[in-house]
Amino acid sequence: MHPSLLLISLASFASALEPISTDIPGFTTTALDNAAIQAPPGCNGKDTYITVKTFPADDPFDAQRCAQACEAETQFNLDHLNGRAICRFFNFYMSLKNGLPDQQVCALYTQAWDASYATNEGQWRGDDHYTITGSYAFTNTTHDSDEPGCSSSSVTPPSTLTTTTSTGAPPAPTCAAIGLCCMNVAPWSTNSAIWGGPCGYTPDNPSELIGARCIFRPAASGSASCPTGLMAACCQGFIPGQCALGTRCTRM
Repeated sequence: MHPSLLLISLASFASALEPISTDIPGFTTTALDNAAIQAPPGCNGKDTYITVKTFPADDPFDAQRCAQACEAETQFNLDHLNGRAICRFFNFYMSLKNGLPDQQVCALYTQAWDASYATNEGQWRGDDHYTITGSYAFTNTTHDSDEPGCSSSSVTPPSTLTTTTSTGAPPAPTCAAIGLCCMNVAPWSTNSAIWGGPCGYTPDNPSELIGARCIFRPAASGSASCPTGLMAACCQGFIPGQCALGTRCTRM
């Protein structure tokens, strides 16, 4: 290819990875460049991650769809879950696989996080390199940016976070490993695009049972008692963060 044509192609490719618009009514915007938010638990010890939505890489790269998903999630929670998960913040970006667009990712949160928490720059999975581009954070101005009783300033800064095990309540006595309450418990293969993609976990056995969006099961609630809408699981591992995954799980 002629060098001038190559430069034009690269410029077109780069411009295609910028959202059509980052000016969305009801939201303030922060550019995060080539990194995604890696949020710790909020000041109340709860995971602020709600869910992730993905869109095909070749669809228009439009953050407005993510805003609509955020608002729909809030309305569902107000209508059915007593406002348990109000979407106050989302991170929208393009995931690249070996440098080429793989999928558009929209991660929803109950609490706003500033750019200092944009520490996820991708990962290697086997021989494939997954990276991030066109990343933007959007804070909903309709709702308070923090959960009730919380503020992002009261959360441990990312520079001082450690990888120690969460201090949540211990598992119930009948689970010798980690007792969790999860939104879903299913084989990894049934949701590999998400659990192996944005969540970053790929087991050796694709049939491994995974717990998704989990919280620690209160010790006083009984061996298999979880809040309404959550499934009890006993897992050998737990990966904190936006997906809150239990690994090598069994249903209880």
